[in-house]
Amino acid sequence: MRHSFHFQPQLREHDLLIAKAAMGDSEAVQKILRNPAAIDAVGDHRLGALLAHRIHELGFPVQPEWHRALRNSAVTRLFLDEALKDLGTTLDERSIPWLPLKGMGRITEYYPRPECRPTSDLDILIPRERLDEARSALIDAGWIPIDDDEFEPGAIYNWKASHPSGCLLELHYTLWGGVDSRLAQTLLQSAEKSPELGASALHSSAPNLYIIGAAHLWNSPRPRTLLYFLDLHLLALDSTENKPTDLPKPDFAASVIQFARNHDLQLLVGLAAAITQALWPHSANAEIATALFDDLRLPERVLLRLSKNKPSADLHLGTITLARLLGRRKTRNGWNAVIRFLRRPKIHR
Repeated sequence: MRHSFHFQPQLREHDLLIAKAAMGDSEAVQKILRNPAAIDAVGDHRLGALLAHRIHELGFPVQPEWHRALRNSAVTRLFLDEALKDLGTTLDERSIPWLPLKGMGRITEYYPRPECRPTSDLDILIPRERLDEARSALIDAGWIPIDDDEFEPGAIYNWKASHPSGCLLELHYTLWGGVDSRLAQTLLQSAEKSPELGASALHSSAPNLYIIGAAHLWNSPRPRTLLYFLDLHLLALDSTENKPTDLPKPDFAASVIQFARNHDLQLLVGLAAAITQALWPHSANAEIATALFDDLRLPERVLLRLSKNKPSADLHLGTITLARLLGRRKTRNGWNAVIRFLRRPKIHR
């Protein structure tokens, strides 16, 4: 009989306090306001905009730096929305399907206001076979290529360009090197039409948003911010909220688990769910983590056992990818992904 694999994530100082404050806990907010180090940590976790909103709701004075974060996020989003509209018009004219990812995707609908979820650029996924057509159309529409002379579709996973307003675009035609090469195609094929954005626009279901967020956060610089884990919590929370006017919702956790299994993402998604569960206890995240940890292969389990005394969110992506490759998981770049990730420097905040 196979025994369940148990793993207790380690968190950095202030993480639990900030997690409670992000959900509007008055006592946690007051403790943070009395602690300069905790105030700074909120900014490091990119939660200043959300905390400004929460504090205003609670009637406390808003920290100046958090107010600036909210204002900057709102202004940035205005520019990004305009750039997204222009991009959509260009791609719609050629019937090129396009799917907003991450901060410009539907994740903002789970926050009190869109500007409470900061983002800095446009991440758009399109079919790989339409890449050349999309690049040509966007350049004709005034987008400015970034390092276009060095662009090699086989080496990287997105094409970068700048909108005339200065907004950065990352046009994805595939996804990160450490994940299954089929992941991008599955996300596009399972996406739904999003006519409010454009004729060819798409949006992802909540389980797919969870998969995107959980896979992406390990590709972000260390130490990783709580913002990305909060995305996962809000998706899980919404999946179990009882709203009288809602239609019955599909089994969120089961959908995430099945998707992760189909694409060999057990370690990436399971670990993200476990950390999210440690920050904001919730049945859906617990179910996802438990099921996917039971699927882990020996090298993946060894990695987690060796890292049990380290902050779990700071695990090196190269090490994670190595464990997945040793466990014969599917990845797009194979062993090249490990070499690249191990050479990537750690970014200190």
